[in-house]
Amino acid sequence: MTGLFFIVLAGLLVVLAAQIQIHDGNYAAFYLGLGVWLECVYLAVHFGLEAILITRARLAERISQVLAVLLMVPLGLIILILAVLFEQSIRTSVNYEPEVRITAWVFASLVVLLLVVPAVLICRNVVSSFLQRRAEQALGADSPVRSP
Repeated sequence: MTGLFFIVLAGLLVVLAAQIQIHDGNYAAFYLGLGVWLECVYLAVHFGLEAILITRARLAERISQVLAVLLMVPLGLIILILAVLFEQSIRTSVNYEPEVRITAWVFASLVVLLLVVPAVLICRNVVSSFLQRRAEQALGADSPVRSP
């Protein structure tokens, strides 16, 4: 069910993006939307693999880890681009009215909440899964061998 939810959410993001025209004033929002869309696709695949490969959980986990590592490259670049754009917009908004400064800070907060936090959680999941597998292998090697 969770995988299906994220597939529907990714589809809705595509439909929403098709309705809006890109111009100089909103391309940062498209970067944000692209990052959220990438995360939705990853989560749909992650949960879908868990449901489809229920008997082969390690295979689903390994595929999910590889996809997460591949996801971090474009997601990291999007976060970097948006960080540079918002640093510039916040720096130049000092001379503008408070509404412009507030808008820049709100959008920067959305980037942190919608891109940075999920990216950190995905990385944490990959690292903890890898460390857990390594610990299981280490314990398996140290345990006494049972003879039949």
